[in-house]
Amino acid sequence: MGKTSNQRVSELLKTLKLSENEAASKIGKQANAIYRIVNNEVTPTKTTLKIIADSLGANYDWLLTGEGQMMNAAFKQANSNPWEVEAYQSVKAERDGLKMELERVWAMLNHLTGGKLPGFLKAAKGTGSLCYHLPGAAFGESLTAQGIN
Repeated sequence: MGKTSNQRVSELLKTLKLSENEAASKIGKQANAIYRIVNNEVTPTKTTLKIIADSLGANYDWLLTGEGQMMNAAFKQANSNPWEVEAYQSVKAERDGLKMELERVWAMLNHLTGGKLPGFLKAAKGTGSLCYHLPGAAFGESLTAQGIN
């Protein structure tokens, strides 16, 4: 017995190294809809499979029936450089790690200062950036470390 469309959607996400949340964002669906497909709680409609195929560069016929190649030819050509994909994955992982570290440091500073940061450290709320204003800097200069959004 061949794979189901649910199993093919799951295989596609694994091949593209996409989480259910990332896939949902690219497809324009709720994350729980992708979760339910991947976990075989619902069978995706032809319309949903078409949206998944178009959004992720997959072959619609492969998603629907299992026939043909997983990825469409245009996607393969556009993504033929494996180093580019690997570099993107590496940079994304590093960015996510730095963002988590920045959040950890920020929480630690808030904890240690009781939420009252010293005068030389100001935070731009909601921007993900910390600005360090050092006394003695030349007129109009300040050292700014931008967070990663």
